[in-house]
Amino acid sequence: MPEDLTTPILGAGAIAIFSADWAFAALKADGSVSAWGFASYGGSNVPEDIADPTPGKEVVTIASAAYAFVALKADGSVKGWGTYGAADVPPSVVHPEPGQEVVEIASTRPAFAALKADGPVSVWGNSVGGGSGAPADVTNPVPGAEVVAIASNGKIYNGAFAALKADGSVPTWGDPTTGGSDAPVNVTAPPVGAEVIAIMSTGLAFAALKADGSVSVWGDESCGGSGAPLDVTNPVPGFDVVAVASTSRAFAALKNGWLCFCVG
Repeated sequence: MPEDLTTPILGAGAIAIFSADWAFAALKADGSVSAWGFASYGGSNVPEDIADPTPGKEVVTIASAAYAFVALKADGSVKGWGTYGAADVPPSVVHPEPGQEVVEIASTRPAFAALKADGPVSVWGNSVGGGSGAPADVTNPVPGAEVVAIASNGKIYNGAFAALKADGSVPTWGDPTTGGSDAPVNVTAPPVGAEVIAIMSTGLAFAALKADGSVSVWGDESCGGSGAPLDVTNPVPGFDVVAVASTSRAFAALKNGWLCFCVG
């Protein structure tokens, strides 16, 4: 581990740690990043503007895949290091146009996605984990249906992305066995009053919390992609789900009345 992390100077201590398969990256209080581990997994060769950023371009968060890291900077640009997925960051993400700055980054095991300020999403990396194949309504959304948040899974195997849109619908892409193509119709095209308001993920599945207090799940069955209790998928009035939490293999739903149910 680098000395600047074990004995940090005042104002430059680590505030968050991220991991690839065989490497770590630490985001520091001054917006710089230090990494350690195997070089081919992003454990060294951190770009200079990430290791020692200029004012206004400090790193604000990091996403990690199996072999690489990407850093979101305060100016809305993204920089990567490592191997697979690090070298092919799209130019529009590395040097975004005004009004198209990146506001969120997410990752599966072999791929990355970046949500931009004007609502579209850019993806890169291995196609099996969502590095390509994002739907047109995600990469070029129509007004009123811009993407507002991204969820991802796949830290265990491949993975998929799910995009929450302003109209409450959720398109998906990536590995079909982990939720990349089997989202329920009531999630991809929800009825009025039951729009999706939040998406959570386990290692290989997704859960969508809807405006009517119900929850829909999809993806790998062993990680909560099916088997949600009836009182979670179709709750009675007064016992709606208000929040969902997840581990790597299960979901838990908090309901009005402080009842909690688990699936996975």
